[in-house]
Amino acid sequence: MKRVALLGIGTATPEHTLCQSEASELAIRFNQNQISERAIRALYRRSGVKTRSSVLADVHGQLPCYDPGGDVPTTAHRMHLFKEHAAALACKAVEKAIADAELTPSQITHLITVSCTGFLSPGIDYELIKHFGLSPDVSRTNVGFMGCHAAINAITIARSFAAQESSATVLVCCVELCTLHFDDQPDANGHVANALFGDGAAVLVIAQSNQDPIEIKDTASRIIPDTSDLMSWTIADHGFRMHLSPTVPAVLSEVVPAWLDEWLGGFNLSIQEIPTWAIHPGGPRILGTLQSALELADDQTQISRDILAKQGNMSSTTLIFILEELIKLDAPLPLIALAFGPGLAAEGLLLTP
Repeated sequence: MKRVALLGIGTATPEHTLCQSEASELAIRFNQNQISERAIRALYRRSGVKTRSSVLADVHGQLPCYDPGGDVPTTAHRMHLFKEHAAALACKAVEKAIADAELTPSQITHLITVSCTGFLSPGIDYELIKHFGLSPDVSRTNVGFMGCHAAINAITIARSFAAQESSATVLVCCVELCTLHFDDQPDANGHVANALFGDGAAVLVIAQSNQDPIEIKDTASRIIPDTSDLMSWTIADHGFRMHLSPTVPAVLSEVVPAWLDEWLGGFNLSIQEIPTWAIHPGGPRILGTLQSALELADDQTQISRDILAKQGNMSSTTLIFILEELIKLDAPLPLIALAFGPGLAAEGLLLTP
């Protein structure tokens, strides 16, 4: 019997990286006297991030687009940069995912694009269709502005398409250029966002199969009541701005274990029976608090920490980077993937053998 399976995966990052120590010095130059230089450097050291990639970084690891002595980039200019860079980065990840699935572009029947860091129309989907010569009849869906958990929202849609149509081959493409929204007038929240976010693209190929060893068994969603003021991602005149309450980790640790117990119970599983975890590292405190609340061992969250250290928080693409590493390591199944975003909302993905 055929199952909805994960056939291929591919990721891509921009060519140049930004070292965290250099990023902290840039943040100091833009500091609006909200916090001290010493506090900024400490924030960047504690972020869990060592390097991250940016479409704006040059060979020297600087972001010349952001010049403390120059004009502050408007949101319109940042969207121009999104149009200039997003599709090219997405194409690199798509090429890898299609090759990993051992398919040709002509076999793609559905295309789902995901981003919360840029808007344009025609969008990234249109550019992918042109670049890869996809059918002009390909079904297109866009998941926009949902944040860090949006990859799971897209997987939910892809799973539904594949389950309903045995001939469907679905491409899920996430591309996030978070560094376009470097906050050049930061308050405390702006400094936190500036310290965490990086750029990346990540792609999955999903279809029915009786051969592939990874089944997309289920997804789950939970909106936590009375928490809409704890996290937000809004459009301002000079980029998109993040608000993140310091209470988010504690709220998630109170809600997520019970929610998972309820969800996994439907499959006669428990938290303790899940050997492999892909937790989106929204930040080191979120990851650490959830690890403690779920009673996970350090090695069960190590890949999440590694991706955060190497690439930063790349919003929706991050979870797919973590899945790619776990698959390379032949991590045992079942696997639970978790990500969180404004709402507060929690999204879960269950992969089984």
